[in-house]
Amino acid sequence: MKKTIFALLAIIAIGFQPITISRTLAQQAENSGLFETDITVANAQRYLAVLTSDSLEGRETGKEGNNKAARYIARQFESLGLKIITPDNSYFQPIVFSNEGWKDAKMIVNNNQTLHQGTEFYAFPGRNPMNEDTVSAKEVVFLGYGIDDKTYSDYMNKNLKNKIIVVYTGEPLNADSISTITKTKTPSDWSTDWNKKIKTAYKKGVKAVIFIDPQFSKNLSRNRSRFSRNITGDVEKSDSLVTNLFISQETAFKIFKGKNGKTTLEKFITDKGKTKSIKLAVNVKLALHKFLNQLKSQNVMGLIEGSDPVLKNEYVIMSAHYDHLGKQGDKIYHGADDDGSGTTGVLCVAQALMDAKKSGKNPKRSILLMLVSGEEKGLLGSKYYTTYPVVPLENTVADINIDMIGRVDDIYKTDPNYIYVIGSDKISKDLDTIVRVANDKFTHLKLDYTYNDEKDPNRYYYRSDHYNFAVHGIPVVFYFNGTHADYHQPTDTYDKINFERLVTVAKLAFH
Repeated sequence: MKKTIFALLAIIAIGFQPITISRTLAQQAENSGLFETDITVANAQRYLAVLTSDSLEGRETGKEGNNKAARYIARQFESLGLKIITPDNSYFQPIVFSNEGWKDAKMIVNNNQTLHQGTEFYAFPGRNPMNEDTVSAKEVVFLGYGIDDKTYSDYMNKNLKNKIIVVYTGEPLNADSISTITKTKTPSDWSTDWNKKIKTAYKKGVKAVIFIDPQFSKNLSRNRSRFSRNITGDVEKSDSLVTNLFISQETAFKIFKGKNGKTTLEKFITDKGKTKSIKLAVNVKLALHKFLNQLKSQNVMGLIEGSDPVLKNEYVIMSAHYDHLGKQGDKIYHGADDDGSGTTGVLCVAQALMDAKKSGKNPKRSILLMLVSGEEKGLLGSKYYTTYPVVPLENTVADINIDMIGRVDDIYKTDPNYIYVIGSDKISKDLDTIVRVANDKFTHLKLDYTYNDEKDPNRYYYRSDHYNFAVHGIPVVFYFNGTHADYHQPTDTYDKINFERLVTVAKLAFH
């Protein structure tokens, strides 16, 4: 069926068939304003206090703290009276994840220098093959950026079968930061998706890839939770993998020397526009050996059935992820903002929608409230759902996704009355119009579209659960407050949440 975004007006215009956006909103503002009063600071504080409690130990996917959070959410759905819709007659959609981690991970150079995982290098277990053998070579080949594109290729006329190659992340740029590949300042997917380089190396018969990462320290800190173990769903599996890891530019300069001990990689930085291949007489051994077992988790969902006998078979999904990074040593990563705030927002909206239903004024279409797991492991819970949907994707008209709505970033530290809006105009312009009109009518936030720009290097459009709906052509909107110093740190705690702001953004999602 054609996915018309005017299905969203079932939420905004409670109880009426849409005529025009502005007219319907004007008619129904009284009802909508009435039920938004159920979205309160007190309720938000109550929900988030549980979700960020020490007993949940950071809600890491596959761990007991995550399961406790799921059971808590399910109890809230039950107490509100949401309908069970999953095949096993519960609020849970069970998921079995593959849990991969390092049992041995080190890099040995010239038999006398050992580099260790998580300090001198980093490697993602989920993007490495199962390999019990040590990968070794008496020389490595520096191959520029490891790109094989019709406009630029480092592989041209080179036989690299069973070789270990060393490549830079990113792509060649000129002095004005213009990409050699795109001919613009917008990077190609060779920069934004490093997996493409791994898959290319696999096709060329390469044995291993050592990436030089100029942003090593930043990426080491940001991705640390993914280095020790990686949880994937069965839909994430790939056979096109070669052994790979990342080192800093400084480390590369020290260990990869050309003839006479001179560093040959440094010149490449000032000569980036040209493909280059250099054989380096360095004995390298990569001992990256994984363990593999299974962990269980679940998406949590409940339905508010629509009032119209026909339109109730169409669905609007409201989503957030309830997992976070868990516990590392004695430090608990509570994830109050990421994404305890979004989970709290969905629970608050669920109460408002159920009160509307009990008053006989619920939307004509059905609303599926869904809290997903595995987002921090690669959007796995939402990907699992869109691979194995509980309601037909062709009947799903929109996803409203809330991820981090409880804090204020540095740009707005003196004016918290804002929200970043991402994705609302990419599949259906109607959705963006609805967002703007609802905000003008009810919440009066500054809608900031900075991160909606395709050229934005953060690429947030691809980094939360709405994206897995968007790839199926389902209109999405992602509400997001931006990052802050406590993002993915143990200091993302309950006491730093701006509950007034959280509630206001939840109200916008509700309207």
